[in-house]
Amino acid sequence: MTYPYERFLRFLVSRKLDVTNVLARYGLPRPGDLWLARCRSDFRQNAPYALVRYLDSRDGELDLRDGILEWAEREGFRPLWEMQKEFGGVMSPELDLAFRAFVNPYSRAVLGMLVMSQATESEILTIFQSQFDYQLTPETLALYKKIFWDVAGVGRKQWESLVTQFESEEERSYITFGLSSPSANEVRDILGMDCTAFDHKTILNQIIAKSYLQWKKAIEGPNPDSSMPWAMLTMKAIAQSRSNGIGTANDGEPKTIAERFKGLFSIQPTKKSHTTLADLVGEVGRKQPVKAESK
Repeated sequence: MTYPYERFLRFLVSRKLDVTNVLARYGLPRPGDLWLARCRSDFRQNAPYALVRYLDSRDGELDLRDGILEWAEREGFRPLWEMQKEFGGVMSPELDLAFRAFVNPYSRAVLGMLVMSQATESEILTIFQSQFDYQLTPETLALYKKIFWDVAGVGRKQWESLVTQFESEEERSYITFGLSSPSANEVRDILGMDCTAFDHKTILNQIIAKSYLQWKKAIEGPNPDSSMPWAMLTMKAIAQSRSNGIGTANDGEPKTIAERFKGLFSIQPTKKSHTTLADLVGEVGRKQPVKAESK
């Protein structure tokens, strides 16, 4: 099983954090014991001696550090190790924002859907900003897609299994929609935003023009009575355009695709504490750093 947040998972294992506890706080599916065992085995075979010694130590101290950052760079999660106190605790604003978007189930669902859609980078950043009280930069988005949501290696069958394991029904719905590779406008519609390419005025004007041409063609034809439905449609569209509305809907019936989509689930506001980046910092070694003996 491959996960879009696999690099984050591998970091958790390398830092000896409780994977089950961390993922439970975020509402994320936990990897199986076989995946965890293979991950630890891979680290012991390919990680530097300093990390292997740390993984096998019982006191939890990272007393050697040689080669760890270079190895983390190859693994794709160096920024997470650089924020550890043993390496100076450097935490970039980009990492902080990417992590913030990842740990919140709603922002993770929206951004996950956007990443899998046909939206351009600019469209992703604009749509995300319209939904949340902070803004992502291209650098933050790149970091997010590398560490927290890399979809390149996740196959269709794996997604089918993974989607059902997300805790939030809303997240399951958005990710499922993202798998259909929607356009940016379809994402906007799902989120209840105005579609820039299909605004209401444009739609109404097209209806008026098309229905008028059909009415004119019918009224001049051999059966003028068939023109009446087109005449009624034209007048209704004109009246709707003048009232600056989008048409009437049955009472109690969702008016838009977005409303119908959101009706698939019910969201109850809850207050939930999420782990911060500070919680992902392991225990600092109490001993002075020990340099590896040169051979």
